[in-house]
Amino acid sequence: MVSSDLGPHMAMILRNHGLLAVGRSIPEAFNQIYFLERACQAQVQALAGGTRLRYPHRKYVS
Repeated sequence: MVSSDLGPHMAMILRNHGLLAVGRSIPEAFNQIYFLERACQAQVQALAGGTRLRYPHRKYVS
């Protein structure tokens, strides 16, 4: 069931199906999708650069 797969999260990426988001209102769900889509675009652009990406150390990421 999708709701149990979401758990406490507001959005998820469905492999081969796109993005899914929920919210207490339509604008809140839209914001979830909007910013997740922007993050995905940024990652694709970073990976397209052809260089090895450097990620911050795990202790600095919440």
